[in-house]
Amino acid sequence: MYLFAAQVETHSPDVHETHAGEAEQTHNEGHEAGHEHGLFDNNFINWLLLLVFLGWLIQKNMPPLFKARRESIEGEISAAQQAKDEGIAFLEEQRKKLANVEEETKKILADAKTAAQQTTALIEEQTSKEMADLLVKFDSSIQNERQLLVTEMRAAVVKAAVAISEEQLRSQVNDKVKDELLTKFMSELDTITTSGESFEPGKLESAAHSRNK
Repeated sequence: MYLFAAQVETHSPDVHETHAGEAEQTHNEGHEAGHEHGLFDNNFINWLLLLVFLGWLIQKNMPPLFKARRESIEGEISAAQQAKDEGIAFLEEQRKKLANVEEETKKILADAKTAAQQTTALIEEQTSKEMADLLVKFDSSIQNERQLLVTEMRAAVVKAAVAISEEQLRSQVNDKVKDELLTKFMSELDTITTSGESFEPGKLESAAHSRNK
């Protein structure tokens, strides 16, 4: 028994040391766990404060940024709408100009056609008038030439008749009879020439008979 007690007593310090080591280890582990828990709490608070600060910073600075961005977008939309309106107005103006050009082209063609018709009619009228005047002049020239030819023929016939009469009278009558016949012949010739009668065979004889009656 003494041996057992001695052994118990001998081993008792080891048990106490074991429990003391375990307690110290547990205490250290708890202390470390508490320290880690405190660090986590501190980090969480820091993150929370950081998030709050970022939220405040965003709330403070983002509205002007959003406003500027919104104004920029609205300006771009307004510029695009203005460009669209200007494009539509330009196209409408070009369409009107094209329509006006078509109308002016039709008017010019119509005026040109009318002018061509009027010019053609005027040329035809002038040509007809010139042809009529030319025909009148030609007819008048023919009449003048005919009258001149008739006059020349009459003069030639008279000259020939006078020559023949003189020749016959020289051979048949004396000077007194010649003068009477010549005077009578010239009187009849003046009558025929004044009345415009043409020289035909037997015309002098018929005129002489009519004067004798």
